[in-house]
Amino acid sequence: QLRERLQHVATNDTLTGLYNRRVLDDVLAREFARADRNKSRLSFLMLDVDKFKKLNDARGHAFGDQVLKKVAGLLVSMARQSDIVCRYGGEEFLIVLPDCDLERAAAKAEKIRLAIKTQEFGDKNFESIFLSVSIGVACYPDSSDSKLDMIKLADEALYHAKSNGRDQVCVFDMVRNPADVIEALTYTPIGEH
Repeated sequence: QLRERLQHVATNDTLTGLYNRRVLDDVLAREFARADRNKSRLSFLMLDVDKFKKLNDARGHAFGDQVLKKVAGLLVSMARQSDIVCRYGGEEFLIVLPDCDLERAAAKAEKIRLAIKTQEFGDKNFESIFLSVSIGVACYPDSSDSKLDMIKLADEALYHAKSNGRDQVCVFDMVRNPADVIEALTYTPIGEH
């Protein structure tokens, strides 16, 4: 029992119960191998709770922790059994979607964004509020055929969504045109912002 508890602590985030970053190396090696073997797509959603630091400062860490738990629960409830949901750090979450192309991943990200936006967050000490999230999407091998770049590309798309006004999904899309690499890189925002 103790060994099982220690294993759980080593692989899962103590606050949310989600997988932590330590699990990713093993999980991603397996999922990339499966994607290559099946010639399928592997998508990544990097999600960040908008203005979380301001919320934490205004309402305290206990309220912030409740928000993160509720967001984590919502992400798990919307995930397929094959999806991997991780707390990536702070208010960032990473969702790995096996056998999911860029278009379906973007649609899934938009559903998540809307679900969180319509969710009330509150407790007995504070009036309920509504929050928003920004989500970056990337897909292997559509966004890049480099396995090492995938999380970074999803994170870049997330950064673009946040700097472009927050509360939106942004897709990292590498257009298949070798003429000009710089022009080939496009960010496609989805949803309102």
